Amino acid sequence: MRKFLNEEISYISREQIDAAFWPVKNDRNATKKQIQEYFTELKFFSNSAFSFLDTHNEELFNRNTAVLSEVVQMWQGLRLKTDEQNQFLGDMFEFFLDNGIKQSEGQFFTPLPICKFIVSALPLAQKIETNPEPLKAIDYACGSGHFLNEYAYQIKPLVETQNKTLSDYYSQITGVEKEDRLAKVAKVAAYMHGQEQIKILDADALASHPEIRPEGYDVLVANPPFAVEGFLQTLDEEDKKRYQLIKATGENSNTNNIECFFFERIHHLMARGGVVGVIVPSSILSNTDAVHNRTREILLQFFDIMSIAELGSGTFGKTGTNTVVLFLKRKRAKPEAAEHYRNRVENFFEGDENGEVYQDYHLIKAYCSHINISYEQYIKLFAQTSLEPLSDLLEYDIFNDYKQAFSQSTDIKNLKKSKVFKKKTPTEQSAELAQRFIAYLHNREKEKLYYFILAHQQQNKVLIVNAPNTSKERKQFLGTSGAVPKVERALNTKAAKRSTTLALPCLTHKT
Repeated sequence: MRKFLNEEISYISREQIDAAFWPVKNDRNATKKQIQEYFTELKFFSNSAFSFLDTHNEELFNRNTAVLSEVVQMWQGLRLKTDEQNQFLGDMFEFFLDNGIKQSEGQFFTPLPICKFIVSALPLAQKIETNPEPLKAIDYACGSGHFLNEYAYQIKPLVETQNKTLSDYYSQITGVEKEDRLAKVAKVAAYMHGQEQIKILDADALASHPEIRPEGYDVLVANPPFAVEGFLQTLDEEDKKRYQLIKATGENSNTNNIECFFFERIHHLMARGGVVGVIVPSSILSNTDAVHNRTREILLQFFDIMSIAELGSGTFGKTGTNTVVLFLKRKRAKPEAAEHYRNRVENFFEGDENGEVYQDYHLIKAYCSHINISYEQYIKLFAQTSLEPLSDLLEYDIFNDYKQAFSQSTDIKNLKKSKVFKKKTPTEQSAELAQRFIAYLHNREKEKLYYFILAHQQQNKVLIVNAPNTSKERKQFLGTSGAVPKVERALNTKAAKRSTTLALPCLTHKT
C-alpha cells in the first residue's frame, strides 16, 4: 500500500509491544504476557484481506490459513507480470471484477473492445511526434484501469519509434478512482501489465488534489459514473465554487447529474489542444433541464467536437443506458474564443462601429441564412428602442413565437396586474411593454447568435457514427458476441467498417 498507493498503513508488531514495557523489560510480567495474548487474538483471529472463510477464532484462523496456503501454491508457478498484451490477463481481471466488486452508483466497467476503439481513435502518433515533452494523460474515473492499460500499450510502439524513453511517458499517466478497492485493482493491473510507473490516486476526481494539475493534461480517456445521488455533499464549498454548473442546480444544489459535473471537470483538466475520448449518456446532448443546458454551453465554449459515436443500449451489460462517445479537442485560442465572441455579440446589439475592423459580419449573415430571415431586416434589431422599424421582422414565425411567449410570461402577467402599471396611461403602458419586449428579444437573440457563432466557427465537420439497430449487428459492431471477441473482428461488418474507417483519421485531419 505504501509503495503502490502512497498510503500509510497502521501496523503494530510484537516487538513494539515488548518495547513499550521497557521499564520492566527484564522482569517476569504476567500482565505483559496477557496483553500479548490478547493482541495476538485481535490481530490474527478476525477477518482480514486474506480471509477466504469467516475468521473469528483460532480454529477458523488455522482452517483459513490452510486454504490461503493452497491458493498461494496454486499461483506461485505463474508469471503474471508482463509487458505484452495478454488476453488471459484481461479475462482474469474481468472475471474478478464481475464476481468480486459490485457495480453500483452509476459505475459500470468499460468493455475492453470499447477501450481499444476509443484509444485507437485518438491522434496519439501525431501528439507524440509534435510534443517535445512526454504526453500527460489522465483517466479521472479509472475504475480497474482498463483505459490506462490500453493507452500505455498503444503508445509503446509510438514512443519507441521516436526513440524516446517509455518510462518517462508511463510516469505521466494518472488514474483517479474514488472507490479504494478499485484504486488498488488499477494499481495491481498496471504492475501486472509492466506499467508500474502509472500513478493511481485514491481520490475524488471532482475535488481539487495536489497531484491533479489544472489545464495540465494532453490526453483524457474516461467512462465517468452516471446518475449518482448526493455526490455534491462530499465536495467542500471551495471545490463547489469551481463549477459553473453549481448555479444551474438551484439553491439546494441537489442533483444526481454527476456526469455533467465530470464533463465540466474535463474543462478544468485539459491543456489547450488536448484531445478527449469520453463516454457519456446520450441524454447529455438532449435533456433540457438547466444543468444539461449549461453542460452543452461549456461544450461549445471550450471544445471542438470531432466526432460523436453512438453505441446504443447494449454496450454495458449491467445497464440499459444509451451512451455516446464524445471525441473532443480543447480549443487553443487565447483569449478564449468564447469570451471574444461574447463581446462581439454584445457589440452587435449595442450598435457596433467596429465591424469593418473585425470583419465578422459574415457570421450574422450565416445566422440569418440558418434561420431563414432577411439579413437586412435582422440587423434592424440592433440598438433598437422602438418596435416600429421592426414591423417586417416581427412577421417572421420565430418572432411571432417570441410575442406569444412574452405575453404569456409570468413577469408580464404580473406587471399588467400591478397597481403602478394600471395607473399609467395607455400610451405609457404601450411604451413600457415595447421596451420590455425589445429587451426580451435582445436577450433571446444574443444567446442564439452567440452559440450559433461558436458552432459555426468550428473548422472541422463533426463525424457521426451510429451503431446498427438490430441486436445481432450491434453485438458484432461492439465486438461483444462470442464469435467476434475483438473490435478488429467487428470491422468486418459493413456498418462498422464504414464508420470506424472514417472515425480514426477524424481527430488527426480537418476532414
